[in-house]
Amino acid sequence: MGLKQKNSNVQIDCYHNVGPKIEFYIEDIVKGVSDKLKCSSVLAKVSREVADLNRKIDDKNREIILGYRDTLKKNLDKTQGSYLLIIIHGMKNRERKDIEIGTSGGKLCSAEIGKWFISKMKKEFSEFKIVVDDEFCGNEILEEHRKILGKRLNIFQIELSYDLRKSFRQEVVLGLSNILKEFKF
Repeated sequence: MGLKQKNSNVQIDCYHNVGPKIEFYIEDIVKGVSDKLKCSSVLAKVSREVADLNRKIDDKNREIILGYRDTLKKNLDKTQGSYLLIIIHGMKNRERKDIEIGTSGGKLCSAEIGKWFISKMKKEFSEFKIVVDDEFCGNEILEEHRKILGKRLNIFQIELSYDLRKSFRQEVVLGLSNILKEFKF
């Protein structure tokens, strides 16, 4: 896990940017947003086959997930107000969606911040098909992070289609940066 840590209430991460099951172009997007906003980011340094931050804790990933959670806690402790964690994933192209926003049925964020973020995403990316909590809605490890670290932590799992990541990277970086720089809760 590679951490680029700065003082901000926003963090943007990518868990699957290392092969063999790499989600192409997400690292470029995460680095682009992090550089524009001067916010923290976590970039995986090992394949999800070695340790996957997006899975329940087991013997294989325990150390890395607990280390990641400790990093989140340190970032939360350095800030006041709500903390926004955006996790960027890649999905295959799908006919009915370009972007999926996962909130685990609202368990990953407050209702107010969820409504704000989804509204901003739909406005900023209005030319793309966006769905919420459909196929990739988040999971129990993200819910566990919020339960343990507290309600100040608001998490969104963002799935981006391959074509969007490949052909519209700069637009995605700019759009996410425009939204996240407005985060003041």
